[in-house]
Amino acid sequence: MLPYLKTIRWYLFFNFLFGVVSNICTALLPYFTQALIKGDYQVALYGYSMSVAGYLSCNYIQMILDWKQGIIFSTTLKNEWFRSLLGLSHHDFKQKTVAEYISYQSNDLDSLEKDYLPPLMSFIKQILRIIIYAFIISRTINPIVSLILIFSTGISIQIPKIVGKLTANRRQVYLKKQGDYYRTLEDLLMGHHLVNKLTMSHFLNQQKSSLKKLQDKYFKYGLTKITGILLTGVSFEFISLVLFI
Repeated sequence: MLPYLKTIRWYLFFNFLFGVVSNICTALLPYFTQALIKGDYQVALYGYSMSVAGYLSCNYIQMILDWKQGIIFSTTLKNEWFRSLLGLSHHDFKQKTVAEYISYQSNDLDSLEKDYLPPLMSFIKQILRIIIYAFIISRTINPIVSLILIFSTGISIQIPKIVGKLTANRRQVYLKKQGDYYRTLEDLLMGHHLVNKLTMSHFLNQQKSSLKKLQDKYFKYGLTKITGILLTGVSFEFISLVLFI
């Protein structure tokens, strides 16, 4: 994956840079809240406003970078995949149908970008968040809170890693079943000349059965992905809860 990541290295660099600034802004919020409680209203109001503005601005830029780097990453994957196909001998190329190749390009490569790049980015950003929060909070509020934050974040990081593996496994099962469906569909369409009043129902039932199996696997994959998003969100909110307490 490193050659593909090199094509977006500058996007990654600035993404992490703005991520650091964003985390600094949010890490300073408890300090300005504390200043407000102590009655230092000018510092609290100015600092809080600037921190929120900085956080929102950096997040906006990060979302643009995320979108752009995802497109570039996906484009590089698809170009290299097509180049590798052209390099195959005709005998090796015929081992799969054209429908399977197109399915792989439109589904597997897109899923690879969505299931690989965002989790990797989230994991690294979470590590940066730990370091920044721990450093700033230990300097501005309380070193004990910093230690608690590191411990709680260490726990929360494990959740996305575990869920990511489960999602990848579900995706592989779904893509395998998708290949089976396209093979069945191709066989049925190649036998179009055999369709008549007697065989019509068999053709329809065969297609419906194969499609149902595919959609069942897709539903299970979707459930796993939704659960992963939910648990990842919970793990991030867990850190916010620790900060609030």
